Amino acid sequence: MMKNSRNSLLTLFILACLSGVATIVLVCCSERTAEKPLTGVDLFVKSCGTQGKPNQNCLSREAVENVFGFDLMAEIDGRYQKMKKTAHDIAAGTLTDDGYRACLKEGSCAEVPMLDEKLGDKTPRAKEISRTFWELADGHYLSLGICKTMPVCAVALENGILVAKKNRVVAAKAGKS
Repeated sequence: MMKNSRNSLLTLFILACLSGVATIVLVCCSERTAEKPLTGVDLFVKSCGTQGKPNQNCLSREAVENVFGFDLMAEIDGRYQKMKKTAHDIAAGTLTDDGYRACLKEGSCAEVPMLDEKLGDKTPRAKEISRTFWELADGHYLSLGICKTMPVCAVALENGILVAKKNRVVAAKAGKS
């Protein structure tokens, strides 16, 4: 019965695609529950994080705020500050493994780049992870390595809203962002 039902839905979907009403069929006839629609930061990352044709909605801070409804620079800075505090607390020994897992679960701290014991500490990847962690714990600016660990920052960089200058990530000049 279930297989016939899915075949029927597939047939309806194919016919709908041919007639241009696929959206209506998917909304009305889908067996799965609808997923929560993406908004704000998640929608920006998904919509603008492709290496395809530039999307005008993704090329400036103003466009991001108007289209996706959030202040890009405030979002990146907020995430950076949370990551920085988390890394500092780990480095200082005030945040243990159990505490780190608990605060991640409750959202009071941020995920930071950490070495995996399986990776070892001599590989180039391990050295990069270690450098990025210490840039967070000790640093005073948003580095390229840190930016790449935050999807919202990496997408802003990819779209030219942010630029890297000597390992420091900064806002692009007003004419470019």
